[in-house]
Amino acid sequence: MKTKFALSLLFVFALVLASCGGSSNPNLDKVNGKWTMDIDATMKDMKDVGDNEMAQGMARKLFEAMAITVVVDSKAKQITATIGDKTSPAEAFTVISDSGNTLVLKNSKTGKNMTFEFLDADSLVLRDESDKQKNFVMKRAK
Repeated sequence: MKTKFALSLLFVFALVLASCGGSSNPNLDKVNGKWTMDIDATMKDMKDVGDNEMAQGMARKLFEAMAITVVVDSKAKQITATIGDKTSPAEAFTVISDSGNTLVLKNSKTGKNMTFEFLDADSLVLRDESDKQKNFVMKRAK
């Protein structure tokens, strides 16, 4: 009887410790939530537009019309993207890697990788294999 009680107590203790432990995916926890495109920062990061004012103006108008928003649900491991007035259905992802300030997720539907490189707690660079403009600077939505 004492052995069963001791084993039960040990099991409960182990569960408590496991729930208090740190995440094995700290960047996945950090990316959770809603992110919107930072157009000014994205424009600064665009090297192919250069100093051409007309190209910069066209790119800015395109980005403003796109109004990209990404929502990551790290618990359900799903991501949703809104571009303009079109919102994609939630798509599942798997974590490919999570180290340093970089998180790589694989879209389970398309098989393409999305890389989130954190600049700080509230901004990141999103690189998506499916887009020609590879670097979108995103900021956490308030």
